[in-house]
Amino acid sequence: MKIDFPNEALKQISEKLEKRRNMKNLNPGYFESGLPLREEIDDFEEVERCIFRDREKFKIIIEQLLNSLSNELKTKGFKA
Repeated sequence: MKIDFPNEALKQISEKLEKRRNMKNLNPGYFESGLPLREEIDDFEEVERCIFRDREKFKIIIEQLLNSLSNELKTKGFKA
């Protein structure tokens, strides 16, 4: 089963992280990501929005994975 994650959002996050790594090299006083704390918090919130934007889709994906696992266990003789 193929799971489609929001690739464009992940690409944008990756680009931001790369930019921050470069900023950190120029500004060693910044946090690990290369940003002051307020921007760091904003980015965590942005990541959370990207990942959980479509909660219903993820719920369906998890249900499909659990059903698939259950069926696999049943074929191997386990009671699920």
